[in-house]
Amino acid sequence: AKDAPDSVRRIAAVELGYLLGQVLETKIKVVETPEPDTVSIFLGAASGFDVEDFARDQFRVKIDATGVRIAGRDGLEPRKAWTWERAFERATLFGVYDFLEREVGMRFYFPGELGTIVPKTKRLVLPFAERTVKPRFAVRRYGYRDGTFPPELKEKDGLMAQGDDMKTVNRYRLRMETESIPCSHGQLHSKFYRRFAKTHPEYFRMGKDGKRILTEAVSAPLWSKEHLCQSSAIWDVLYEDAKCYLTGGSAEERQIPSRHKGRTYDWPLGAVGRKYYDVMPHDGFQPCCCPACSNNYDRTRTNYATELVWGRTAALANRLKAEGVMGYVTQMAYHPYGDVPKVDIPDNVLVMVAHSGPWTAEYSGSFNQGLALVRDWTKKLGHPVWMWTYPDKIFRTDFPDIPQMSPHGWAKYYGTYAPYITGAFCESESDRWMYNHLNYYVFSRVCWDENLDVDAVLDEYYRLMYGKGAPYVKRFFESLEKKWLTRMIKRADFNQAGPNVTVPGEYEIWMDIYSSAVLAEYEGWLSAAEKAVVPGSLEARRLELVRREFLTPLAARAAKKHDAMSVEKGLAKRAGRPDRSMLRNGDCESTEKWEAIPAGATKLSLDATTFVTGKHSFKMTTGATNEYSFVRQYCRFKPGTKYRVSYFQKLQDVKPIGEVGGVYCEYYDGGWHWFPRDEPAMNGTTDWVYREYDFEIPEKPAKGAHFFHFYFSHAVGTAWFDDVRIEELPKDAVIKKEVVR
Repeated sequence: AKDAPDSVRRIAAVELGYLLGQVLETKIKVVETPEPDTVSIFLGAASGFDVEDFARDQFRVKIDATGVRIAGRDGLEPRKAWTWERAFERATLFGVYDFLEREVGMRFYFPGELGTIVPKTKRLVLPFAERTVKPRFAVRRYGYRDGTFPPELKEKDGLMAQGDDMKTVNRYRLRMETESIPCSHGQLHSKFYRRFAKTHPEYFRMGKDGKRILTEAVSAPLWSKEHLCQSSAIWDVLYEDAKCYLTGGSAEERQIPSRHKGRTYDWPLGAVGRKYYDVMPHDGFQPCCCPACSNNYDRTRTNYATELVWGRTAALANRLKAEGVMGYVTQMAYHPYGDVPKVDIPDNVLVMVAHSGPWTAEYSGSFNQGLALVRDWTKKLGHPVWMWTYPDKIFRTDFPDIPQMSPHGWAKYYGTYAPYITGAFCESESDRWMYNHLNYYVFSRVCWDENLDVDAVLDEYYRLMYGKGAPYVKRFFESLEKKWLTRMIKRADFNQAGPNVTVPGEYEIWMDIYSSAVLAEYEGWLSAAEKAVVPGSLEARRLELVRREFLTPLAARAAKKHDAMSVEKGLAKRAGRPDRSMLRNGDCESTEKWEAIPAGATKLSLDATTFVTGKHSFKMTTGATNEYSFVRQYCRFKPGTKYRVSYFQKLQDVKPIGEVGGVYCEYYDGGWHWFPRDEPAMNGTTDWVYREYDFEIPEKPAKGAHFFHFYFSHAVGTAWFDDVRIEELPKDAVIKKEVVR
């Protein structure tokens, strides 16, 4: 139509012309008036459909003798909503993709020639058809620091030629959400500290000493600072902020400082579309010790602040209703207020429930625990909730170069939860975007059809993408998924710390899960797939991409870890340099200078039955149930000096106490520094391995004793150590930056 909005003219028409042109290998015209002797595809208002009563994202496709007609509700000015979620209506575009998939046979696994299935033909025969389609989930969102998209997949024409990036195009083609509903720590974004720290200190939480805490430790992460007293009049401020926003007022009226340079006032991130206002407390909730809060905490429950937070939320929402203010406030069921409360929740509160997500797919206890929670919330409210889930690679699951492939897990999780939710945000951090490409594709299909046959979808993917190489790629990806969901994620649940997982130790990861034998098997499968396809074909190029994105980095990381732990290579490294260790009895031929703590529970002895060098090793055994057990030796580090600690280590039945735990080494120079820092602790049963870490002492270390020790952190069992050295390094030695998991 002549007055078509950008979502039709600039996006839907451009995509249809570009993609259909690839199929027919010809240029498709975009016009405002049908040309004679042609078959026309009518988009949006040009279709003649009445879509006024359609739901958001619903579309209609009709094919008859007059041509093809596709339409749904479309936004007028998408550029004004140009957030990364691309939150504007574009249902006609969704109809275009549906038409291209069902009638033309295209598939959109990821943008670019290698990820798009384009059946080439000179002639399309379209059967008459008519259908109206709407999504099962209204909330359909994934991503957030999910890795770099392979740049060579950029398309030369179409939307990317107009400036849209590859991740945006993928969200379009997977038909992700078109409305952003905020619910992410709205109180943090309301700038209360800048607004009220000086004038209303009573708004902020009270410490155990009875004083209001207006500043947190400098080292504390941003999200854990400036916590509020949830019993205070801060909720009256929240009410006035929400009311002003929802009734069209300005941020200047409420004196809300802007987060943007060049602006004085601005509404917080949780204010969206004059329709929603986020009142969720800060992340890392810190309890207030004032009498009012303390009396409202139920310390018999993990979610001790449930009644307080939801009571204040309900009261605010009821005030808005009483004054006739239209709109919604959003609140998340999150620690420590994640339980279903006793208070009635008015219908202008939208509830989001936080849960671990697909990583629980193989753990029935936590999977069903989350399912019961959303069922209870649905029963409480009388309607479904939406979810924040965590299929990510952060915190304990931050394993570079290990793919988190899990499409079956994603399909099982969101498909099972579908009757009780209106959708989900999948916080899917990753180091490589391609690790998630099948997870995203399967999620997108579940969002439109909760009864998805995931095996059929994946079998089609393998066949269309890799041809005769499909069986081998299927084995490879299914093995990666099984290892991720059952070995790398040893247990998953959601507790007071939020999404919580138990992961294997470093030795188990690289010497068992991704051992040399496993990687050789992976190499065999991909080599067989490459031999099965025509060299230079699309299938061959896709296999090159799979090898480069999945196997090559995994194999390189594994080889590096295998080398780093190799006893033989450790001995070879040491062979060229004399032993100048500052430790006394580090040769493990005497325990005289080592102190065992706690005495009695930590036993240190010499063992002449197993060692790498000399005649003995240290044998350290602990059955202590306290957090730490260690053996220590005092030493004196030089200011401004670089050192290397190295030793040989072997473990037997080292079992974590709780979710995490294992064996570390540590030095103290006025501050605590432990290794390994960029890998999980060593635990379980291992053969002898070599360990080596470099560190640097500051120019002005803290006064007092310095010492080095081996310790069991939240673990019990037996460990052996041999030939321990701390040696001074040259001043120009390059020290790897410490990473804290």
